[in-house]
Amino acid sequence: NNEAITAWNEFHDFIKEAQDRANTAYNNQTFFVDLHGHGNSIQRIELGYLLYDNELELSDNTLNTTKYINYSSIKNLALSNQNNYTHAELLRGSKSFGTMLSANNYPSVPSQSIPYPGTNTNYFSGGYNTANHTSYSDGVSMNGLQMELNYTHIRDSSANRTAFSVGFARAIIDFIN
Repeated sequence: NNEAITAWNEFHDFIKEAQDRANTAYNNQTFFVDLHGHGNSIQRIELGYLLYDNELELSDNTLNTTKYINYSSIKNLALSNQNNYTHAELLRGSKSFGTMLSANNYPSVPSQSIPYPGTNTNYFSGGYNTANHTSYSDGVSMNGLQMELNYTHIRDSSANRTAFSVGFARAIIDFIN
């Protein structure tokens, strides 16, 4: 369908244009978030770095290898960050985005308290947008992830959506810094 193809191309061109503008305005200090809601019965935020549930169960030493860094949507951040955090630390350490969300009362996986989702939990590791608009893809410098937000305590009321936006903003700023 030609109209669907046009819409698809316009959508992805818009993301690319927004990334270029953000990188220019903020000196490449930007982060891509593909935000979704999930219907999983486990009420926690799922952070998709393009690593599968069983891969997140691997040891830190294994996650810190070139093989797994190259699979990750935060590849460039893992290879070069001002604090020299390892890939595993960025995924589930004390300064990981998931840990920072958890500190704002939003349990998240992966994080220090929930380092991996467990198998058979319907964890979503990320999708097309994350793979094509982050450093996982050759030629893309921007790091990012896919966020799957649970319903309870986040999306179930206007007050909770507002409160989450504040907690999210705190966490993402702390993570980027």
